[in-house]
Amino acid sequence: MKTDTALITHAQEFVASGGSPARYLAVNGLNAIGGLRTNEVLRKEEWQMLDDTLVGVARQRLIGIGDLISRGLSFNLGGLGILLSQYEKLGDMSAADVDYAGVTDGEKDSVTFTLVSVPVPIIHKDFSINIRRLEASRGPNAVGAPIDRTQIEVAAQKVTEQMEEILFNGMEGTKAQGGGIQTGGGVTTQNRLFGYTNETNINTQAGGDWGTATNPQTDIINGIGVLEGDKYFAPGYVVYAPTTQFNQLRNFFTDGSGDQIFDRVRRIQGVEDIRPGDRLTAGTGVIVTMRRDVVDLAIGQELTVVEWETKGGLMMNFKVLTAVAPRIKSDSDNGSGVCTLTGI
Repeated sequence: MKTDTALITHAQEFVASGGSPARYLAVNGLNAIGGLRTNEVLRKEEWQMLDDTLVGVARQRLIGIGDLISRGLSFNLGGLGILLSQYEKLGDMSAADVDYAGVTDGEKDSVTFTLVSVPVPIIHKDFSINIRRLEASRGPNAVGAPIDRTQIEVAAQKVTEQMEEILFNGMEGTKAQGGGIQTGGGVTTQNRLFGYTNETNINTQAGGDWGTATNPQTDIINGIGVLEGDKYFAPGYVVYAPTTQFNQLRNFFTDGSGDQIFDRVRRIQGVEDIRPGDRLTAGTGVIVTMRRDVVDLAIGQELTVVEWETKGGLMMNFKVLTAVAPRIKSDSDNGSGVCTLTGI
């Protein structure tokens, strides 16, 4: 990552004066990352290796989050200092007037809006590298292999797993340090993040054991019917199945067709994809209508790595971090574009 000299100097002075890297990020926003990457200890190619490793883990692990980003259902908040993301829950209008002249005054109507606030947590995992081990990995007389990828791989995996966990299962405010986001007057605007499986107004459809080849098709068709009953029609439904049930979809029908269960599920009208959801509880799947009025992802800070020194420069500390908030939405009639499939 390229850094600006003035930005680096500012970051060094800020941290040297007692400010933490996290505080520097919060004060200076997304552009502050480059300032914390001073390159005084890590070389450019070593930072590149860390970044490449981080991207590789993210591509492997971010299934649900990646689906939102790839479909344009995400947006940047503008920095770590944004504690709450807000959106407007739309009301409805009465039915349109019908007559033959078109000149009769219609009912004056307007859409109502309800402002909803969602807390934006920081998800992070730290690791450290002793300066001697770092130096041992360099130069013509290097004793070991290049800087070890293992620690950043594990740290990145822990962060991405938690991102997926929040998307699918939400997060209680008490799990976060401080117990929620405090606003003026000490009022907690919202003490938890909701996920696909626990938002208040999601639909639920009972299913059958997916060990029986015909059940997945039946359950998914029934679930889509429930969504359409709430007026959430495709451009595309994505089905997420827990690990056990996803593996069962690889089974073949015994009718001589040579079809896997996957093949027939994907041919259901409106089904865009079926994906593994390893943060889902066994026996519970989810169908999501991929529309912005159903779900989107607020991003305060994209997945990144920051670094700082302790122990007089003998210990290099790293933090893999991101700040994201999935926003699972429902309409003014408490309709939802998400349906859980239970008992599968």
